[in-house]
Amino acid sequence: MSNRIIFLLLCLCFALIQCTKTVTVPAPEKPKKKQHPGAPNQLPSAFIISVDRLSGHEVSIKWTPSVDPDYDLVSYRIYLNDELKVADYIEHTYTFGNLQELSDYRIKIVAVDDRKGERSEELSVKTPKYWLKFLKKITYGDVWACGSMVKGNDGGYVITGKTTIYGVPRFFSLKVDTLGDVVWQQHYDEVLDDYSHMKIVATGDGYVVSATRHVFKINNRGELLWNNNVSPVGEASGCCVDDQGNVYVAGIQPAGGQSMGAVNKYDKNGNFLWNRPLTFTALGGDNLSDIIFTSDKQLVAFGHTLTGTYYDFLVAKLAPSTGKPIWSKSYPHNLSTLPIRIIETSDGNFVFTGTSMGVRLSPRLFVQMINKNGDYVWHFVKDEHWAFAKGVTEAKDKSLIVYGASIFSPYYLDFGLYKFDWSGKLLWQKKYEESSTALRNEGVIPTDDGGYFIASTKASRYGAGSVKTEVYLFKTDDQGNFE
Repeated sequence: MSNRIIFLLLCLCFALIQCTKTVTVPAPEKPKKKQHPGAPNQLPSAFIISVDRLSGHEVSIKWTPSVDPDYDLVSYRIYLNDELKVADYIEHTYTFGNLQELSDYRIKIVAVDDRKGERSEELSVKTPKYWLKFLKKITYGDVWACGSMVKGNDGGYVITGKTTIYGVPRFFSLKVDTLGDVVWQQHYDEVLDDYSHMKIVATGDGYVVSATRHVFKINNRGELLWNNNVSPVGEASGCCVDDQGNVYVAGIQPAGGQSMGAVNKYDKNGNFLWNRPLTFTALGGDNLSDIIFTSDKQLVAFGHTLTGTYYDFLVAKLAPSTGKPIWSKSYPHNLSTLPIRIIETSDGNFVFTGTSMGVRLSPRLFVQMINKNGDYVWHFVKDEHWAFAKGVTEAKDKSLIVYGASIFSPYYLDFGLYKFDWSGKLLWQKKYEESSTALRNEGVIPTDDGGYFIASTKASRYGAGSVKTEVYLFKTDDQGNFE
């Protein structure tokens, strides 16, 4: 092949390559409005300011763009209570921080064009109350359950529970501050048979805990001071401390194939003083689940008693010196009952909570108020409120908070929180759930800001091992919201 032919082929290839190149053609510029020389400047258009997010200490705003009829670039000046915060701003969102709760603020935005033409819009806002809210998760060994919670003698909160450390089941206590951060943790060599009946009460110089077959005291650092067995009580479910530091434990005691309620008394050093068996009907089947020391320096025990076909809730007032009943009353509702906790309210009434077993033994939330003499005031139970109650507390506004676990199917336990007014009306119910988990509130304490501090057990819905068990700590607002 001659050199001339080779040269022609190379030229042809080069031409083909050039023909296949992509040529980018610039888009035509958007024509700008022609302004007649000497014509007056047209101001930027009106725009709308709105609140995007509002909290006690922060407000975020957004606004629609202001468009200049003369096609000038529009920027913004932003003021808060007439104080310039930023100038030459070109975005359409802005956040003001470090605000005061429950305060009025005036927001002003000025749209400015290139020739200093201005258009302003204003918005007034009031910041709501600031709420500290969070969810924190705590592990201590392989947690089995969080058992009970009390407000700390020196601030914060003290929580009890059961865990496994180095493969050995152990009782634990831990203290957290008001932000949910751990201050100290302690575990004890005592192996507890059960954790479902734990109760902790503050004594000033420490805390007393009852848990099935044990009653013991720890100091304000969580160190064990003394431990005692609750025998002859078979299973302890509740405890209290009087104004002299004496300890009372209530529970169930075997009695010749039957059961009866019983109370043990210990001195402040844990020495056993006496046992008082208590029977309230000839049928047997009595059980005490809680005991409190009242404002009139008496004991009030709560449980149930067999009165016929059903177990009825029972409340008995006892003398601290002997444990003998001053009065006792049962409350029939034609339902079998599972008593849990009782409290004395700020006006001297009593409120107790538990679970009633309805049709097909479906557990239902139960709350009842009685007066200082044990007379019925009101009760609440409804078929649609399936739940296991774990306790009740009085809120800062004198409402009642019942807590435990809500039941949404035979295998689903979710965060259960219920608020009642003083007449027994259900005001709201809060639900929080996580995939594949069961949540059970074990303790709720009203906080000074009107919210709630909540300790919960998070476990698996489908059996041990599939989800790590943890202690969940919630801080909520007055409506039970933590997010």
